[in-house]
Amino acid sequence: MIKRIRSLGLIVLIFAVASCNFNAKNNNETENRDEAKISIEYLEDFAVFNNHEEVEEYFGSENVEKSKWYENEGTVEYEVTVVYPETKNKILVFWSSENQSYSGFYGVEAIYSPYNISTWELIEEEGKTIASKTGLKIGDNLKTIEKINNGPFSFWGLGWDFGGFVMLNSEKLKNYLIRVDLPEKFYETNFEETMPILGEVQINSDDPSIAKFPIQIFSIKYVKE
Repeated sequence: MIKRIRSLGLIVLIFAVASCNFNAKNNNETENRDEAKISIEYLEDFAVFNNHEEVEEYFGSENVEKSKWYENEGTVEYEVTVVYPETKNKILVFWSSENQSYSGFYGVEAIYSPYNISTWELIEEEGKTIASKTGLKIGDNLKTIEKINNGPFSFWGLGWDFGGFVMLNSEKLKNYLIRVDLPEKFYETNFEETMPILGEVQINSDDPSIAKFPIQIFSIKYVKE
């Protein structure tokens, strides 16, 4: 009788240990899946987020803020989550304009701006940009864009609402909006020289007359299909 009790106890112990191992394995697999799901290396990876709270949880509340962003000459308002708002290199996560709840991923933009977009106060810290899977990133020049675009392209003259927006013809870049500009310091010291490339004019990237200008990417926006 004692042997039977001991055997039964041993069986129960084996099942308990096996159950613990099974649960631990399942928990680890779940955690690994969750960790694998949220991994931000490229701009396009932001599409995994469903709302502001998820972005805040990933980056920390101290590194994100809610804001508004206006496009099409101020006629369209978007709710955005700004990642690293206190650095010049920042990320804007655009939420669906229909929801009005900072949810429903619409798109994401890497942008270089010396201002906090909520307070419009000047920022000193540069920060780090996040590259796009296309191979383009903030600071790339016209030649780099041509290489990714598989040829020359046109862009609007600088210094107005649609200034610097690139007209792309590559299938690889069909879901992207790219804006180019000149560094602020160049404007400060060479403003008169920039007059021919300002305003509502279309400029070709391979025009020899613009080779002297350090035109570079200031924003890359990815819009999810």
